[in-house]
Amino acid sequence: MDEEFNMLIEQASEVYQKNFPMETAFKRAIFISWYCAVGDCDFCFMSTQKHKIADPKMAKRSLQSILAEAYLCKKLGWKIDFLSAGYGVYNTNELLEICKRVSEVYGEKVWLNVGVLGRGQMEELRPYVKGITGAIETVNRDLHKVVCPSKPIGPYLQMFNDAKGFEKSITIIIGLGETFDDLEELFNMIESNKISRINFYALNPVSGTRYSKGPSSEYYAKWIASTRIRFPQIEIVAGTWVDRVGEVSLEFAKVIEEEAKNAGRVFKGTLTNMSYVQDVKDALDEFKPKVLEYISTMTKKKGSVGDISD
Repeated sequence: MDEEFNMLIEQASEVYQKNFPMETAFKRAIFISWYCAVGDCDFCFMSTQKHKIADPKMAKRSLQSILAEAYLCKKLGWKIDFLSAGYGVYNTNELLEICKRVSEVYGEKVWLNVGVLGRGQMEELRPYVKGITGAIETVNRDLHKVVCPSKPIGPYLQMFNDAKGFEKSITIIIGLGETFDDLEELFNMIESNKISRINFYALNPVSGTRYSKGPSSEYYAKWIASTRIRFPQIEIVAGTWVDRVGEVSLEFAKVIEEEAKNAGRVFKGTLTNMSYVQDVKDALDEFKPKVLEYISTMTKKKGSVGDISD
C-alpha cells in the first residue's frame, strides 16, 4: 500500500474519532423475500432466480422466521440494518404488519429497503419505520443504465423528497465499473438529498452474472475513507462477505472481533458467544421453534457474516 493511501486512511480515522465513540457493531439485513419483479439488475442474485420462480407469493418468508431472526439479532447485540425485499412482493398492509411485529420484537423502529415507496405508503408505515433506504447501487448515470436498466435513479430521488421526517440512506456497490471520478457525484447526492447513512458493499460476484471478481480491498477502502473525510458525521456501514459460509469455522468470527480490538474499537454484541442465545424463555411461542432451529444451525456452522458499522 502506498503512502498516499496510508495518509487517506489515517485522516479518515482521525475524523471518525472526533465524531464517534470508539465502537463498532455487527449489522445484518433481514431479507423477507427472494423475488424481485424488476429482476434485471445485472449483478444481483435475484436476477438469476426470477425465471425459476413460478409464483412470487411462494418466495416470501414466513412471518415466524422473520421474527425469529429479529429476536436473535436483539439477543446477540446485532443491529438490524434494514428489512429488505425485491419489487412487487409485498403490498403496503403486509409490509405494515411485518414492520410492526419486527419493531415490537426488536424494540426499535426499523429501516426499509424495499424499492421505491410512495408518500402515502411511507405515511402508513411511519409508526414502525425510522428510515428509508434507496438502492442506488451506482451514481454513474451511464453505468446505472447498463447495470440497472429497469430501476432508474429518478424515482428514488423523488422518494427521498417525499420522505419528510424519515432518516434517509443509500446503498452503493463498489466494483461495478465506476471510477474515483464518480466520487463527487456521490457526494452531491448525499448533500442534495440529506442522506444520513450510506451502505457501501464490495461487489460479490454471483454465478450467472457477468462479473468474475470484486474490487481490491484498497480501492474499496478509498471510497469509504474519502466519504468519511467529506462527511464527518454521516453513518457509514461497510458490507463484507465470505465465500462458502457453511465451511467457515468459528475462527473467522473471532478474527472479526479481534480486528475490532486491533483497530481500537469496542465490539458491541457477540459473534462467538452462544450463551447469549441459549435461554429463549422470553421468545414468543409462535416463533420459538424457529429460534431453536436457527440456534442449531448457527451452532453447526459456527460463524456468520454481515456488515460492520463504521
